[in-house]
Amino acid sequence: MHRIPRLLAFSGLLIASAGSRPLGAQHPVVLETGFSGARFVDDDASVFGPTLRLALAGRSGALFGSGEAGTLATFGAASAYAIVEGGVRSDMRRPWSAELSSELSTVAASKNSAGAGTALLAGRVYRAFAHSGGWLRATAHGSARTNTTLGGGGTDAGAWWSFPRARLMATIAHERTSAELFSGRFRTGFVGTTPVRYTE
Repeated sequence: MHRIPRLLAFSGLLIASAGSRPLGAQHPVVLETGFSGARFVDDDASVFGPTLRLALAGRSGALFGSGEAGTLATFGAASAYAIVEGGVRSDMRRPWSAELSSELSTVAASKNSAGAGTALLAGRVYRAFAHSGGWLRATAHGSARTNTTLGGGGTDAGAWWSFPRARLMATIAHERTSAELFSGRFRTGFVGTTPVRYTE
């Protein structure tokens, strides 16, 4: 997922980078510190500063869950995000398996009252063979923004093939959602919403 206007733009970067990380089941508690920077060419603005990230993950039988929170501080401002995910998963060692999961996330910044929250529900079916496999997933999500609420959903499918020293993966995804439109420097003028559809 994959958003946020003005100062919250770099909060979206935090969510994107954190969302792409592995669940970290081998390391149930992770604490990271660092320094991040971003340049927004369209707005002629830069943000940089120290970051802090805390992630926890666990599993008990068919149930699994994870939580993550982080912050980015910069000159005169700070942003923070939090993500909680949980679900149930059948035995992955069987040829057919399934998973049902949900996720709640929020992001906020200190410079203004703008913030965002997103809820997501997903169902996935897996099929595994000796050296290959595939999956099909459907998702539905809704977001609360400062000016409006947005909804959407999507489907994706994929397949993988394992070789002695490599793995090949192919995916296709179709997303239907909505986006907010803003005008002006730092996207301060809310214009409205527009439907967004894409396939990748």
